[in-house]
Amino acid sequence: MSNLLRTLSHKFKSSGWQVKSNTLKGYDNIPRNWKGPVPDLLITKDDGSIALCIEDAESLSRGNHVNRWRSFEANDAKLMIVVKDRHSHIIVKKDAAKENIEVVIRFVERGYKKDSSGKSSVFSTHSKVDWMIVFTIVTVLLAFVVLVFPDLMSHFKMKDFYQPFDKERQDQYIKNKEDDYKGKSVEEQKDKARDDSRQKLELEKRQKKIHGK
Repeated sequence: MSNLLRTLSHKFKSSGWQVKSNTLKGYDNIPRNWKGPVPDLLITKDDGSIALCIEDAESLSRGNHVNRWRSFEANDAKLMIVVKDRHSHIIVKKDAAKENIEVVIRFVERGYKKDSSGKSSVFSTHSKVDWMIVFTIVTVLLAFVVLVFPDLMSHFKMKDFYQPFDKERQDQYIKNKEDDYKGKSVEEQKDKARDDSRQKLELEKRQKKIHGK
């Protein structure tokens, strides 16, 4: 943590902030009139002060982090929390929201990458995408399209041809079929019969496919 704290203090000092710390050499101590636990860094500018603390799995597991955060607010300082891993980031964000604590959360890049000017780029400037989650979602969607979608479509198509089996509507269906044959030549009636037979076979195939028979 000391290396990260030193990097952070240098970053803010080079950006024009006044930096105070009780743990780093070469910096003024945090004022004695500070109430409660002191932050890792106290950085100030003309527009106010920021209490910066570094949280990790160990510090968050102690269970007193929320009270520490509230004590920083009591000193009229904004709160900035720096985390180094995704799990800590989730806990800090959840607990701050639950306790209605206003906080700025910064996620530290591994290895403190250098930018084009040679300075340390400490904070992550973009959200990291969990490509494994993205891959899993895409795989599930593809499986749905390949395996389920065709059966679903065939089910809806089957409904267009399906006729209820209650007697009244079945009689009406037969009557409509008979009307279709009226006024047609023998050859046309044969063609119509073949079409009906083919549709019936297709319906039976779809039903077997849907019901797994």
